[in-house]
Amino acid sequence: MTADLHSHAAYLRELRNYGIHPHTADPQASQEHPLTEAGFPVLLLATHRFLERIAGIVRD
Repeated sequence: MTADLHSHAAYLRELRNYGIHPHTADPQASQEHPLTEAGFPVLLLATHRFLERIAGIVRD
């Protein structure tokens, strides 16, 4: 469970870094898809689930 949370947090950090500095991004990485009209809802749902899981940990 913690590995999943860490993985998603790292993914969000990579997206943030790509959004801020796209010219320094790894050309092999596919980081544009979540920023498209089709990919954003998937990212939004995954992040919502991530935040719910963190909130559940904090409550317990």
